[in-house]
Amino acid sequence: MKNKDFFSKNNTLRIVAVIAAVLLWLYVVQVQNPVKEQAFKTVVELRNVPEGLCVSNDVGTISIRLQGNSQVLSDLSLKDIVAYVDMSSATVGQYVGNIQTDLPSGVSVVSLSQNSVSLVVEVLKTQQRNVEVVYTDAKLPNGYKAMDTVVTPTIITLAGSVSRLAEVTKVCVEVDLSDRTTNYVENQPVLVCDAKGNDLSQWVTVSPASINVFVPIVGDVPEKIVPIGAHIIGNVGDGYTISRVVVLPSVVTAFAQMSILNSVSYVYTEPIDVAGLVDGFETTVRLVVPDNVTIFDDEVEVWVEIEKVVSRNFANVLVTFENVPKELSLNKQADIFVDVSVSGSQSVINALTFSDVKIYADLTDAKAGTNVVNLKASLPQGISDISIEPDVVKVVLD
Repeated sequence: MKNKDFFSKNNTLRIVAVIAAVLLWLYVVQVQNPVKEQAFKTVVELRNVPEGLCVSNDVGTISIRLQGNSQVLSDLSLKDIVAYVDMSSATVGQYVGNIQTDLPSGVSVVSLSQNSVSLVVEVLKTQQRNVEVVYTDAKLPNGYKAMDTVVTPTIITLAGSVSRLAEVTKVCVEVDLSDRTTNYVENQPVLVCDAKGNDLSQWVTVSPASINVFVPIVGDVPEKIVPIGAHIIGNVGDGYTISRVVVLPSVVTAFAQMSILNSVSYVYTEPIDVAGLVDGFETTVRLVVPDNVTIFDDEVEVWVEIEKVVSRNFANVLVTFENVPKELSLNKQADIFVDVSVSGSQSVINALTFSDVKIYADLTDAKAGTNVVNLKASLPQGISDISIEPDVVKVVLD
């Protein structure tokens, strides 16, 4: 009987403990962490904008009233509160999109200041623009001066609606040279503004978004801006050719006595071996600095483009005659046509048109009577080999 009373008392204690725990939990939830409402402001995002389209009006912000436990709401940041419009069905013209939300768990929407937004949808256009350098502060210490600024690239591409692109009056990067005694080499964001200086980056996409700015800062030592040449060694794989070599930056500032600088026309990189290569590549190399010359930035990026060598034939190319001596005249004769075969990098040869192929006879040294003249060709750069058949013509001058 005593054992039965003992177990009965234990069950009672357990029930009381459970009730106490529930009451404590209700107290914490309802008193210390109650459900409440709070208003937030957030920007409306545009999702799934169809390719080739853009929105040209201001979507703006909305007020959104949320409900949740006090602790959850107090921990929210603006990045947690997402309001958006799904643009996947939008077409050119006016588009009314319903505002949807994306919120953390435990949070619900009580109300929105508006349920939809009216958007102006336009065709996306692109435009190329030069980049201007704006100096926010160009005051250097005494005895120093800034040389010509080099920006890479110098041209960027803007993308946006026709109406927004028309508002762009300035495309620039800002440079602060205050108190600098060394070269300025920075990657700066490209700013896009209207006539009043308002930022248009919300409406206009910039590519690339930032560019490299190089401002040589020099003291009283004589200096010279010298071009940089890539020192290429070796032969690429059979049937391939180097179509282009790009060095960035393309120039460097050299400091030395003027008698030394006068003999420096180029600064070259360390050797770049291309032996047997069939693919282009990018590499960072150091400069070979001439004796008694100082260069602060002695590393450059080099891009080497390698392409297949291809051939192409052009039949019945008309021969023209140039530099006929003033005292002589060209005897009337039938037009002369030749066949031309050219070889070079694939991109150059593929872009070549019939009008690019010019074959001529240079009559500078011709005499009266019959002259046998070797034919010459005028072709775009990048042609590695040319064959003309026949390669000589007879020309009669009176």
